[in-house]
Amino acid sequence: AEQARSQAQTAKKAHEMVSEAEHGTHAYLARKGFPALIGLTLEGKLLVPVIDFDRYPSIISAQLITEHGEKKFLPGGRAKGGVYRLGVPASNARRVILCEGYATGLSLDAAAHMLPGAHCTIVCFSAGNLELISSKLPASIDALIATDNDQSGTGEQSARRTGRKWIMPADVGQDYNDVHVQQGIRSVVEALRSA
Repeated sequence: AEQARSQAQTAKKAHEMVSEAEHGTHAYLARKGFPALIGLTLEGKLLVPVIDFDRYPSIISAQLITEHGEKKFLPGGRAKGGVYRLGVPASNARRVILCEGYATGLSLDAAAHMLPGAHCTIVCFSAGNLELISSKLPASIDALIATDNDQSGTGEQSARRTGRKWIMPADVGQDYNDVHVQQGIRSVVEALRSA
């Protein structure tokens, strides 16, 4: 009951923060290859709403990102089952892509825009949550897992456990935003095409 109260209070705070946030560019987005992209900003930080996958678009928490890339979720909130979606709903998409991080999602979304058909990119915030969200998608949705190439192998292991098609950058320590920034968006497009 205490946990439920804490999560409810955090969800309320996250909703208030989203309401108070301004729209603007951010140094973190510029570093990640999106200098002109408009995001939600609050007190100098980029604010990414965490939305309940099962009750979309209900906000359950928020992730705050500094210009140097330090990321924090609101304390006491629930991240499990939380997502941030780019593009159309999964049920209306020709391709559905699941990934871990927000910047990675932006790069995959930009690459998907260069391919035909409507798409949906779902940011899951962690490898474990990516597995959970994958299990919630109907089997009829042919989702692609775009995992990070972690030193620990966590991303690859999670991707394999989903039982779905998956792709991963070739170099250890990279995600698809790294590929975008270092090699250009066309390299991300080719990774999607290869799948």
